[in-house]
Amino acid sequence: NAAVLVQSSVRRTVAERQYKAAINAVVIVQAAMRRAIDHIRSENAAVAAQKVWRGYKGRSTVGTMRMRNNAAVLVQSSVRRTVAERQYKAAINAVVIVQAAMRRAIDHIRSENAAVAAQKVWRGYKGRSTVGTMRMRNNAAVLVQ
Repeated sequence: NAAVLVQSSVRRTVAERQYKAAINAVVIVQAAMRRAIDHIRSENAAVAAQKVWRGYKGRSTVGTMRMRNNAAVLVQSSVRRTVAERQYKAAINAVVIVQAAMRRAIDHIRSENAAVAAQKVWRGYKGRSTVGTMRMRNNAAVLVQ
């Protein structure tokens, strides 16, 4: 009985020591893990802060670039509009000049046609009156003969 008690006590003491050693090992591992997690969290916080700052700077830079681009687009649009207006006015002036020339040519042709028509009427009248006079002379000559 006494031997069993001694053996039991020794086994219990050995088991307690092993248990305490295991607990100490777990505590050491947990402490190391907590330090590592805190370090990662602080790095993540730094990375997060950097990310926020870089995003802000990028957005503000993009905004500035957009404003500059919009200003350039407005200037280009204005220049293109001015060039188009000048081309349009030049085309309209060219059309007006061509129309005036065509109207003068048509009026000239009409006046020439009017002159030709008047000449035609006059020549027809003169021709008929000359033929009438010739007939009368011819008839008189025939009567005299």
